[in-house]
Amino acid sequence: MSQAAAPLRVVVVGTDADVSASLHLYLERAGCAVHCVPFPNQLEAMVRAVAAQVVVVVLPAVLEEAWLRGVSAASGMAGGAQVTAMAPTPEVAARVGNVPGLRVVGRQELLSRPTLVLDRRGAPVAAPPPAPAASAGMSPVVPPSPPAAASAPPSADLLRLIEEELEEPIVGQPLDSELLEVAVTLVSQHNYYVGPTGRLDSGGVFVASGSPPQVGTAVKVRLVLADGRTVDVNGEVSWVRAKSGVTRSFVPGCGVRLSGVPEWAVQSIERFMKARPPIRMGS
Repeated sequence: MSQAAAPLRVVVVGTDADVSASLHLYLERAGCAVHCVPFPNQLEAMVRAVAAQVVVVVLPAVLEEAWLRGVSAASGMAGGAQVTAMAPTPEVAARVGNVPGLRVVGRQELLSRPTLVLDRRGAPVAAPPPAPAASAGMSPVVPPSPPAAASAPPSADLLRLIEEELEEPIVGQPLDSELLEVAVTLVSQHNYYVGPTGRLDSGGVFVASGSPPQVGTAVKVRLVLADGRTVDVNGEVSWVRAKSGVTRSFVPGCGVRLSGVPEWAVQSIERFMKARPPIRMGS
């Protein structure tokens, strides 16, 4: 009887709770074995112990020398591990941008598609050959292929991209009912909402917009899920939240009741809601 393919081994170092939770949730769903260490002085030992194929370094906003040494050590390790560093600010990105073999991404970019750390210029990471002790019949390690439309941006535009991601999203544009594309992430102004059952079937998606359509408007919605997949569904505006002159945290927009959401998408969304609680409407 043939054995199952070995999981892709990923090591994550860092203490950003949102990023770590997102990586754990989606990389494990993608079939990876995820190992975490909080500090860079533990990174090299863990990478060697598990023979890591992918390393993710979640950098802090204040970049101390120990983190620079950890990034350089990870990038220089033998074995061809692919190393991605998450830079929370353009300044941090600039400090690590010249490390050979290192890919640098922004925080919101990583939160919106955690599985991008498995990409190598838009292609899946090539797994190394099986270890000599492995069974002769073992299948080679092949990570799941990410969606082609979500390939990484050109490195030349990296600093501009991170600066844009750190800015507050603009919600002043009116919605297009022909096809409304909504990407809900851990940090987006868009979010899911639920009703009395606490499940998606009693709610839908909140779409941040300074000019939401009227209640009862039918819309076509393209949901971009946190794992990078997309699904097109029908929707109807069921409630509107007006702009508040008191607090900026009260984001204007509308709640769109969804219909025809396939079960696989419902499951993905409800797993995501464990990482980011949805808006709860009245009981």
